[in-house]
Amino acid sequence: MEAHLLRVTIYDDDGWTWQTEEIREPTWADIEVAIRRLDRFHYPFVWLYRSDTAGWTAIPDFDVMGGEGESAMEATIDNSYHRYYDQSRGDEMIEIWRSDQGASFEKKYCCPSLDIALQGHATSVSMARVTLIWLGNRGLLATWVGLATNERWPLGA
Repeated sequence: MEAHLLRVTIYDDDGWTWQTEEIREPTWADIEVAIRRLDRFHYPFVWLYRSDTAGWTAIPDFDVMGGEGESAMEATIDNSYHRYYDQSRGDEMIEIWRSDQGASFEKKYCCPSLDIALQGHATSVSMARVTLIWLGNRGLLATWVGLATNERWPLGA
């Protein structure tokens, strides 16, 4: 996936008033800063789109929600929805978004490592690219292209 639009929603201290910042043709640095800034309240999620003209109601192609050591990651591929999944983490509920309507997920749908979401620092990549490979019932592999390592992380259906 080549990201052509990054949307970052920012909440005021009241937890209800928000604005969305759009970055067209985001660099890897733009995406990394946005993801590292996630805090579950003021910056609860970031959305990435393959199209820089995605409308306000468009479903993001890839999103990360959370922060403070827990992140939920989701991808939409060929109109099919996939999310990070690690069954070994259990069913305990985690409040991953604390402002506005908020959201809670079972721990097995939350990733404890930002490095898994970021896959290291991509200084040589002018545009963030991720290759998503669907492995059927074994889940989804996502590989950031252009990194020194070719690490992957699993997503589950």
